[in-house]
Amino acid sequence: EHGRGHTRGAGVEVVDGDVSLNVGNMKQEERWLVQWKAAMYFMAAKKCRPSKYNHEECNSWNWFWHTQKQSDTGTLKLERVALFQKLLELGEKYWRVNQ
Repeated sequence: EHGRGHTRGAGVEVVDGDVSLNVGNMKQEERWLVQWKAAMYFMAAKKCRPSKYNHEECNSWNWFWHTQKQSDTGTLKLERVALFQKLLELGEKYWRVNQ
């Protein structure tokens, strides 16, 4: 029961690289780290980048694409740049593998 004044706890479920978030008390930085870990896990496990055409991978692809746009425009927070560079390096390794 989630009535007024009751907050849900933060829960995370990762299934084959797809992230389901219960963001009740999670801060933005925690949510970003969960998405980053899920993307790293997905690429390491499946040996490919997330696809926008596969429904199960769509959330990971949207996050990856959005974060890459932030990185390109310089709006990505400084503490996230190094982590995202690691993800991009892994992504370059699997460029066009799923096609």
